Amino acid sequence: MFGNSSGYYLQLNNGSRLRIAAGATLGTSTADGVIYMASGTGGSALITADSGSNIQLAAGTALRLRSDNAGSNGIAGSFNLAGEGALHLDSGTVSADAATAFTGDGRLLLSSGGALTGSALVTIASAFDWTGGSMAGTGTTRLLRDVSLSGSGARHLNRTLEIAAGRTLSLGDNVTLQRSTSNGGTGGIVAQGTLLKSAGTGTAYVTYLDLSGNIASSSGVLSIYGNAVGTSLNGVNASTSGSGALRLDSGLFTLTNGQTFTVSGGRAELSGATLSTSGSTLITGGGVFALTAGTLNGTGTLTVTSGFDWTGGTMSGTGTTRLDTSVTLTGSGTRTLDRTLEIAAGRTLDLDDNVLIQRSTSNGGTGGIVALGTVRKAGGTGTAYLRYLDLSGNISANRGVLSIYGNSAGSRIAGAVLSSNGGSLRADSGTLLLNAGESAQIASGTFELSGATLTATGNSSLDGAGTFSFTSGTINGPGTLT
Repeated sequence: MFGNSSGYYLQLNNGSRLRIAAGATLGTSTADGVIYMASGTGGSALITADSGSNIQLAAGTALRLRSDNAGSNGIAGSFNLAGEGALHLDSGTVSADAATAFTGDGRLLLSSGGALTGSALVTIASAFDWTGGSMAGTGTTRLLRDVSLSGSGARHLNRTLEIAAGRTLSLGDNVTLQRSTSNGGTGGIVAQGTLLKSAGTGTAYVTYLDLSGNIASSSGVLSIYGNAVGTSLNGVNASTSGSGALRLDSGLFTLTNGQTFTVSGGRAELSGATLSTSGSTLITGGGVFALTAGTLNGTGTLTVTSGFDWTGGTMSGTGTTRLDTSVTLTGSGTRTLDRTLEIAAGRTLDLDDNVLIQRSTSNGGTGGIVALGTVRKAGGTGTAYLRYLDLSGNISANRGVLSIYGNSAGSRIAGAVLSSNGGSLRADSGTLLLNAGESAQIASGTFELSGATLTATGNSSLDGAGTFSFTSGTINGPGTLT
């Protein structure tokens, strides 16, 4: 029992083993104790604890476990922590290469300068505090108890951290969990329970890590950075409640063929990061996926069945974003569309006053809307804008003005079904294009050519029960427009 203040410690040299046998107790009484594993270059030392042994830690004291980092200094067994003190890994690397458990009502502390590594499973059912330092290795650390982290020290995670079902790892303001490199490496969180930003109105950070399971915020901001080689969102169930926000703020996130990202409640924002998709992918759930900044890109088809909001940022790539949910957009932020945006049959994309969706260039480029459902100006008496895009499907103005600008290289309108039902639908600038054999339909109300150019490159047609109104602009081209 360590019980004086004279700085005494137990040193384990190369080849030494300290075994805490069943029924035995190691601990502190009135002062800190130190166990120093000094195995030297190429050496090793080992501390083991049998089931039924105890580490008794007096209030206000710590048993400090230190390693010289020169060899394979390890721990294994069942460490039952009792009392109000702490078993403190505060310096050097300690490796768990055989099953290791921390149990009891005492506390395990990992701080700056300390490192827990190894290939085995480490289970923590005792109280646990992590203020700094690192976890590494090919093994898994499993939290079997609710844990709350606070303070700004960086915690480096280069192994798997698993939060057991029914348990919560709560992050306070300024807490950072991060892989030691932003480009590659290993390390991730498997939240069978919940990783939660819960305390304070500030921000906590989870950076460069693989993620799966339940990720949530109930107060302040949980800011997530993707790894430069891609952080998969497959199997992530994101949610917010109360005043919480969850943001993908930087780096690269991925969804590949057959993978799903779930927003089960509240709102998850793509806010400065890139989400790259390939193949057939899905965003689902009862919450809202919001594109506020950053980029959604890639190939294949991303289907969104959750709620969706788009206030800024870019969609790009050769793929398609399919909205299989009805959406209302508000606000004047520019939404850049350089890929195909499809509105599924039976769904609506409603545009309020000052909403702008546009291709990034007015001369060429790619990007368009396929409205198997309907794109409509539905809210307010002002104007919404579709600029430089190819358009097909149902385009409608039900209230206010829907102003269409053609691309100077020609915005294709083949297959467009145009209508105005209480609003004004106008082509105000640029060039709209119908090629040979193509047609567009004015289904009801009036479609007004008001400053734009309508070019027919071959025999093509405008038909339907509605009215074509030519108030200004130009109709040209070598073909016959019927």
